Amino acid sequence: MYKTIDLCAGIGGIRQGFCKTGEFVNVLSAEIDEFAAETYKLNFNGEDPLNDLTSIEFKNKAERVGCDVLLAGFPCQPFSSQGPHKRNYIFSHKTDYKQNSTQGDIS
Repeated sequence: MYKTIDLCAGIGGIRQGFCKTGEFVNVLSAEIDEFAAETYKLNFNGEDPLNDLTSIEFKNKAERVGCDVLLAGFPCQPFSSQGPHKRNYIFSHKTDYKQNSTQGDIS
C-alpha cells in the first residue's frame, strides 16, 4: 500500500480515484472550506479533513506520518478571472510538502 496526503482536498475527488485502485491509503488531509469538509466527511466515513496546510502544526504532522504520493487539488480562485488572486500563495506551501514526500511528486 502506498500512503497519500490529500492537500486542498475539497470533497475528496482526487483521493477517491486513488483509493478505488486499492493500492493507496490516505493518512492525512487538509481542507479549509467548511462546506467542502462536511461533504468530505460523508464521502470518507466521518474523516474530518478540516486542517490548514499552512499551519506549522499540520506541516509537522505531515512530516511525521510521511507519504509516498502527495495529492493536491489546487484551489480554483488563483486561476480564475473571478474572486481573489493569490496566485502562488498555496502553491508555495505545497512545495514544502513535496520536499518531504518519499517520491517527491505532486499529483
